Amino acid sequence: MKQVFSILFIAFLSINSFAQTTWNADPAHSQVTFEITHLTIADIKGNFNKSEGSIAASKEDFSDAQYQIFIDVPSKETGVENEG
Repeated sequence: MKQVFSILFIAFLSINSFAQTTWNADPAHSQVTFEITHLTIADIKGNFNKSEGSIAASKEDFSDAQYQIFIDVPSKETGVENEG
């Protein structure tokens, strides 16, 4: 019985150490913003209303992290009329 327990324990540690964890951006607490300079005299700030993002990593130090972000460009908003 002790040997079976040891094998199961090692198997659990192996699975756990290679498990990948994924964190998704919470839309209510995340934003994608930008700032551009127009004709070197005015700074225009804006944001994208629709975006998604995630980070996946299996190492604690994030050395193998993979980042993904998707931005819906037509959802941009600057507050400037005729932003086209």
